[in-house]
Amino acid sequence: MFSHLNAFPNPCSIPQQGSQKVCSGFPSRLDSNDSAKGVTNFEGHREMGWLSLFRSTSSAGPSRSLRRNPLLRSLCAEPLEPRHLMAANVFLDFGDPSGENSFADRLQELAAADGRIPFTETEFDQLKASVTAAMQTAFTNYDVNFFQELPEVEFETLSFGRTRDFVVDSPERFGHAELDWLNINHFTNEGEATAYVFPAEFTKADLANPAPAAYLNRLGNALAYWGVHELGHAFGLENQDAFGDVSIIPDVYANTFGVQNRNFMSVPQFGLAATQFDSLTGFAFSPLSRIKLNYASGLTAVPFSTTQETSLDHDTAPTAQGLTFIDAPGESARAVNVELASTSTEADFYKFDMQVGELLTVSTLATNVYEHTLDPLEPFSFDTIIRLFKPDGTTVVMTSDDISAGVNKFGGAGTTLVDQDSLIVNYRIPAGAAGTYFVEVTSKTQTPGFYDLLVAKWIPTVHPWQRPTGNPRNVTNDEEVIVARDALRVINEINRVGGGRRLPNPIVGAEQPVVVTNGVPDYFYFDVNGDNFVTAVDALQVINHLNNPPPGGGEEGEADVAALPRSAVDDLLASAIAWWTMEDAAYGRKNVAAWHTSKQADH
Repeated sequence: MFSHLNAFPNPCSIPQQGSQKVCSGFPSRLDSNDSAKGVTNFEGHREMGWLSLFRSTSSAGPSRSLRRNPLLRSLCAEPLEPRHLMAANVFLDFGDPSGENSFADRLQELAAADGRIPFTETEFDQLKASVTAAMQTAFTNYDVNFFQELPEVEFETLSFGRTRDFVVDSPERFGHAELDWLNINHFTNEGEATAYVFPAEFTKADLANPAPAAYLNRLGNALAYWGVHELGHAFGLENQDAFGDVSIIPDVYANTFGVQNRNFMSVPQFGLAATQFDSLTGFAFSPLSRIKLNYASGLTAVPFSTTQETSLDHDTAPTAQGLTFIDAPGESARAVNVELASTSTEADFYKFDMQVGELLTVSTLATNVYEHTLDPLEPFSFDTIIRLFKPDGTTVVMTSDDISAGVNKFGGAGTTLVDQDSLIVNYRIPAGAAGTYFVEVTSKTQTPGFYDLLVAKWIPTVHPWQRPTGNPRNVTNDEEVIVARDALRVINEINRVGGGRRLPNPIVGAEQPVVVTNGVPDYFYFDVNGDNFVTAVDALQVINHLNNPPPGGGEEGEADVAALPRSAVDDLLASAIAWWTMEDAAYGRKNVAAWHTSKQADH
């Protein structure tokens, strides 16, 4: 149920005048029940970076004054202010020693719920320090500074001192932040400037009941994780961005093998487990998240610029608006974002070039960016559908209406509606299908609305299963030393699958060349020769190197194998030599048995 605000005239119909789109405004909306929720006044039309926003204020007093789930960004094109090129400063607000904004009080409430002795001052300090350090590490590649004292510069706030009921209708249990796509509102809007983590919610049961010795560590990591997560929302990231890993291609939408749960934007509904908080080493922002953070104001020295929608009609493939990608520094990625586009009864078509093997992600951002509904039970006010067309401009290869996800599931396999925006993740351009691709954006109900269109593409690693630096024969990545274990790792994989096989490229699901267990990485760089297969040839290259190492240790990154203890070269290989002799004979190579005989003579 919505009531139109008569104080704001000029409802927008997006009429067509000749070949140009014209916008004269858009209905501002407010939940008709808001008068019963304590909204007493509306602060004036405030300039918010690129867009303007109407902001409501609670009547519950200054200490509880915050921006409720917002009405709407102003939806008409206005003069755009320059992007802020300063660093993002974040005040980690642990609140007062006691009171309704007190980290200490929230922790003691947590201790009471867990039936444990109260936290000590030393533990308070330890948790604060670990949270601060972990958050700084998470944003290492971005211009984000964290403060425990109130900074004297412009800043955003991450509060650890409030209870969940302070933020009305918080959609997530452990924290809350309003989505601020492009991070452009925090300079003038209180709502986007403050995110919350609720420590009192982290009961021992929610942390998977760790042993007392591990409890404080897991709690600190969990608090830090949700701090990064909520700050991610404040910088423009969404939960579904967790599925933007390059290994999640349409082939594995039905079972992503938990890859999304290495991501800071994941939530328990996606399969995130409390036991993962024993270490944050394995967590990172997904490639899609990193692309979006490049657009956020203040996080990089030069944020990506956005593209404006053409004023000309582009409702067919032949009239599609061409898009130009921006290179992402340090990434094998390129992206373009069409900002403040609009559609109603007509379709919007966009086109761009793609090469064979590239991974394509297409997303609309409308809900929680340009429009909101205050009641989660009501439908979203603007619903997009996107369709991806082949270069013929008529064949649809993928369609996305709503964004659904679940435990290790995404897209059509998803069990829960996440958003009524649209998202296609990592469609891979097949062989022989390079060319100009088209995306169509439509309004599902043909009602007018505004959206951003984000298009990103990745060039997958050429040989993801080959060691990226140093000598590729070092399969296990062990301190630049090549030993028989490197060959054995390849042999074990061949035995496991009953022969050589093609390795997935891009890497898929649980299959990863680097596996992190309890914070410790292990390496499986099977593809020694870089052909995207694991075969006896890969193991043979290691063994031949051990048999005839280059003089003086040889190639860069290699140790002098002759100086190693003989057991490091011979004993580990002995268990596999019988199998290897048979496998070697099948490949017509005889040198392995001769090498082993000559080495045994050295004993």
